[in-house]
Amino acid sequence: MNLMSESHFSRYVWLDEDHTHLRWLINGNVPQPVDCHFENAGYLYPAKYIGNGGIYFCPCLPTGDYSEATYDPLLTTDSLKGCVRSSYFYNPRVVDAANANYLRRYQKSSQFEGHRLFGCDVITQLRPDYTAHLKDIGYCVLFTDGAAKFVRSQAAFDAVEAMHQTASPGGSVFGTPEQLDEVFNLLEQ
Repeated sequence: MNLMSESHFSRYVWLDEDHTHLRWLINGNVPQPVDCHFENAGYLYPAKYIGNGGIYFCPCLPTGDYSEATYDPLLTTDSLKGCVRSSYFYNPRVVDAANANYLRRYQKSSQFEGHRLFGCDVITQLRPDYTAHLKDIGYCVLFTDGAAKFVRSQAAFDAVEAMHQTASPGGSVFGTPEQLDEVFNLLEQ
């Protein structure tokens, strides 16, 4: 999935397109059931780079839709859509949000540009069960040069606070690509 017109596309680890594998324990093999597949950082799981999958979840979120507990035992799909969602966005940047070019900015590692955002905590409604570092007013950020940093940013939180749910073909999505791009730019500073 390299078209990032909706923010949630970058948080999926595993997806069942037909929503039939509910509370299903994912095996760590490359072959998966028909219409089921790994996405984003999910590809690291069958490659045996991340152990049991606990790294997909911020330990500061003990409960909620983006917590490890939702997918326990790891990695078990949710009971609604048959998916596993990480508490982190993976490679969420787009080429040019202002001009509606929502193609994923980094499709190959050779496209990395210095110190730019490559991953971060999920950006969604500012709620204790959705926002890992709500009290700290910041986000964990992974950069294209391999650096990682906790970024305290009231400006980013203010931008997120101004965002809202909007209708999408699959239901609803939080914020627009343009709004998320603004937040990502703030987190890169």
